[in-house]
Amino acid sequence: MREQKKIAIIHNLTGGGGLRVLVETNKILSKHYKTEIFSPPKLKESEHQVVKVINYLTYLYKTLPEYYKKISKKINEDNFRAVIIHQDSYLKSPTSLFHLKTKTIYILHEPPREFYEPIYLHAPLLRDKLFTLLRIPVLFLDKTAVKKAMDILVNSKFSKKRIDKLYGVNSYVVYPGVKTRSVSEIRKRRRICISVGSLLPYKGHDLTIRAIGLMKDKPKLIVVGNGRSSEKKHLLNLAKKNKVHLEIKSDITDGQLNSIYKRSKVYVNSAYQEPFGMTSLEALSHGMNLVTVDRCGTEELKKFYKNDVTVVKRNPEYIAKGIEKMLAIKHKKQEIPNIFKWEHFASQLIKRIEK
Repeated sequence: MREQKKIAIIHNLTGGGGLRVLVETNKILSKHYKTEIFSPPKLKESEHQVVKVINYLTYLYKTLPEYYKKISKKINEDNFRAVIIHQDSYLKSPTSLFHLKTKTIYILHEPPREFYEPIYLHAPLLRDKLFTLLRIPVLFLDKTAVKKAMDILVNSKFSKKRIDKLYGVNSYVVYPGVKTRSVSEIRKRRRICISVGSLLPYKGHDLTIRAIGLMKDKPKLIVVGNGRSSEKKHLLNLAKKNKVHLEIKSDITDGQLNSIYKRSKVYVNSAYQEPFGMTSLEALSHGMNLVTVDRCGTEELKKFYKNDVTVVKRNPEYIAKGIEKMLAIKHKKQEIPNIFKWEHFASQLIKRIEK
């Protein structure tokens, strides 16, 4: 029997859409290759603030680089067909890219955005800004490491334009996928809007609240995301001021999120320069309509979902009009285009492994 080809998979993801990409693609790749996953040790947590900072900096600038150098040597010495590299939640681009000699395929979701976008969107508090200063070396490590990858896969045309310009590379667009599900009968939906993502300002939940506050017949808004108590309090106070019925849900399961998708009418993406928006795609696959702001990767869904998506300018007045429009549109069965299936994503990876 012919021996299966081997591929290495490197990642240090802790959650979000990047982890979903890793899990779903690994399921398919493991049917074609013998896969070996390399992931560094986890960051040691501490309740003491000084110890917490010291642990973080040691992890960032010592533990991770040493680990990536060590496993790169092992990969180089073994007979791997290719290395699939996913982002590191702390470093962004794993420093293994400096050492690997085997073919590297880097799935790059986004740059370290806190360095390229208005700082208040990602670091609203003074301590956040000081923490960002401690991460400045990451900016330079990331920028250099990306150029070492042989192939770079990005998640949208918007991301490609941005990443190619920032790093001086030529990346390939491969849209992330979504699980195929049958929506034979659309359940009776309630007048609910939802949005998913961090409670930090860059996700734009405050814009969505202000937009709904302008509407005469205000829908309920459910925000699914994690954040600090100060961020929750800010959004709840803003909702009260704008007379918006807001519910914030944190740490929920995929099953609970799917249940919210099925009973709600409109998904709202008001995020600042969202690279793609996997939750927007998930919402569409559950039969929801989508309102998305422009100048982001999410607006590219309009091409494939036509009347189920409306693209508006990123301000409350236009977002409000978009929500009113999409609340009035009847929901129907959604067919997932092949380009948004995980099999398609994996097939593009395999092409690059084998070329």
